[in-house]
Amino acid sequence: KNSIYNGLYAHGYNGYSGDQSCCPWGRGQIWVLLSNVEAIKMYDIIGDNKYKDDKIEIVKIYQNHMNTIGYYQDKDNGR
Repeated sequence: KNSIYNGLYAHGYNGYSGDQSCCPWGRGQIWVLLSNVEAIKMYDIIGDNKYKDDKIEIVKIYQNHMNTIGYYQDKDNGR
């Protein structure tokens, strides 16, 4: 089970009980996004086509995550 809450990562997840936090975690969103960017950069540096599908999957995860953040972002003030 993952720690996604409405497309955003939750603050915590209890793997034993299967419960997760009720609240998306603001800073946690950035940690995941930055990790995805670093992985994409790594695949570019490696430059080996055998990892092409892995890179495409991470790009999709990144794009979906960014789109979800944009969906919940306040259109007037950006928060």
